[in-house]
Amino acid sequence: MHLLYVSPMKFGIDIHAVGELSTASALAKRGWKITFLSPLVDGAKVVVSEYGHQYIGIKTSNIPGLSSISFERAVAKHLPTLITSRKYDVIMAEWRGASGTAKAIKRSRKKGYGIKWVMEDRSPPAVNDLFGKLQWLHYGRTWRKIAKLSDGISVLVPALEEFVRKNYGAEMKMVHCPSGVDIEKFYPGFRQDDTIKLLYHGSLYPERQVELLIKVGDSLAEIGLNFSLTIFGMGPSLKIFESAESSRPWLNVLGTVPREDVSRLVRECHVGLIPWPENTSWEVGSPLKLFEYGASGLVAVVTNVRSHLEVAPRDWLTLVSNENLIDEMVAAILKISSDGNLSKNGITARQDIEQEFTWAHATKQVHELLVSLLPDTN
Repeated sequence: MHLLYVSPMKFGIDIHAVGELSTASALAKRGWKITFLSPLVDGAKVVVSEYGHQYIGIKTSNIPGLSSISFERAVAKHLPTLITSRKYDVIMAEWRGASGTAKAIKRSRKKGYGIKWVMEDRSPPAVNDLFGKLQWLHYGRTWRKIAKLSDGISVLVPALEEFVRKNYGAEMKMVHCPSGVDIEKFYPGFRQDDTIKLLYHGSLYPERQVELLIKVGDSLAEIGLNFSLTIFGMGPSLKIFESAESSRPWLNVLGTVPREDVSRLVRECHVGLIPWPENTSWEVGSPLKLFEYGASGLVAVVTNVRSHLEVAPRDWLTLVSNENLIDEMVAAILKISSDGNLSKNGITARQDIEQEFTWAHATKQVHELLVSLLPDTN
């Protein structure tokens, strides 16, 4: 079973690509061979091969705002040759790439080369700037015009299915493939308990209101809590954290770190923080970072967006409101630091993740869908 996975991720650059790579690895454990068709970037082949998969890079534009459209065009151009090679049994294309995939398959079928395909939606656009608005136009057109051309649909979670049905009139059957966590990579480690170590890692964008964590830290420092806050990731808000670090001895800003260091840095901490606001992306998303925290034995303090609410209630998970985020997050951290349940709740977090939120659990439905679309060899 050979799956051609059409993904717009720039492997080695896009930090969100772990979702695609981990999905592929979980499918590989179910018997699939995976080849990615993705933008051509230096180092991508190495990254993909480290996960045990193959990679075909195609040239796309680096001009801001044009990358998605140029990827669609590149897919439409290169995919027919791959289809006619008959090396692949089925195709799965993310929504950024679905239009090009649909065109290529239509062209190939006219020439007698049939192959079935699944459109995958892991997330709608997450940014609200001009380029984000262009992506929303692309997203809407894909769901209105292209999704119905596919042989199957995979979306992240039920909330995303509800969203596209309500907003784009999608009527086709869908399966769910949420984020999971690699419990062999993320696992608990030894931590010194004299200082409460707080952590945020991931994208550093204003839309994620991560800068509020500086105010949370300022309040904790004023109270006199013995703590540290580690921040790592990439994005425009990184400069704000780097500027704040010089006057705040409790703040540790690492910026972008090597992939192989991520899990170690997570398990050295006690409390994972997620300050996401109310936003479509997190209302219909799957909380991968929360799962990484839990798998590593951390307790978590997060905002009460829908993707977090659907994991609650848990002894290791504290929800805070966006309306009073700073005060509630400070109060939650103070309680965690003094109630004596940090280690016990961290153990519970790990157990919950193992039982419910691994990639093996996450990929069951999409695996069954892909198998149903395999060519008849009889």
